[in-house]
Amino acid sequence: MIDTMIGANTVIRGAIIAEETLRIDGAVQGEAISKGAVIVGADGVIEGDVTAESILVAGRVKGNIYVREKTEITADGSVEGDITTKTLVIDEGAAFKGSCYMQVSEVVIENPEVPAVEEKKESDAAKEDKKAS
Repeated sequence: MIDTMIGANTVIRGAIIAEETLRIDGAVQGEAISKGAVIVGADGVIEGDVTAESILVAGRVKGNIYVREKTEITADGSVEGDITTKTLVIDEGAAFKGSCYMQVSEVVIENPEVPAVEEKKESDAAKEDKKAS
């Protein structure tokens, strides 16, 4: 089951954080974090680090990947960056440029504060204070 989907004609600039499975058929220019799986469709592109339970790359990832369980790069998939994972599957024809660290210990998946959101909240609060005076 896919909880969040970024469509083919959509570009996200900044961090995207999902509680469940995240499918990307468009482009993300920033960090992608999911407590579930991340699926990068054939036309999907992530330019930033990815942290997830598992990842399937059929498109392209340019950034480091931190996965608790399984990382899979399909025949048409491409990863440029380091991978930290428990299990790695690279299909024949896939592209991978980087280092791989396979470990049994868990990768911690947390929801970090997104600076742009916090800065906007502070900016909005300042505007409200000015209106009140």
